[in-house]
Amino acid sequence: MAEIVSKRKNIARYFIILLIIIITVVYMVPIIYIISTSFKSWSDVMKVPPTFAFKPSLGAYIRSFTTRVVYPAGTVLTEAELAGLKWYER
Repeated sequence: MAEIVSKRKNIARYFIILLIIIITVVYMVPIIYIISTSFKSWSDVMKVPPTFAFKPSLGAYIRSFTTRVVYPAGTVLTEAELAGLKWYER
């Protein structure tokens, strides 16, 4: 009788662990997707359907921390235009 109770406790314990793993994966997938998107180029971000294989780039982070020029609303620079700017113009 004790073995049956012990087996039920083990099954319940494994079920709870499996449930925790599934919930963790469900919550982590969007976070991982957001982080991976931050390393994509703008053209890769705007692709439909989204791509999961891409060449990582730190360009967005470099622009975020080094941009000094304030552009008028609605102005969107391309990667080529950004590449042509000097570091102090970004």
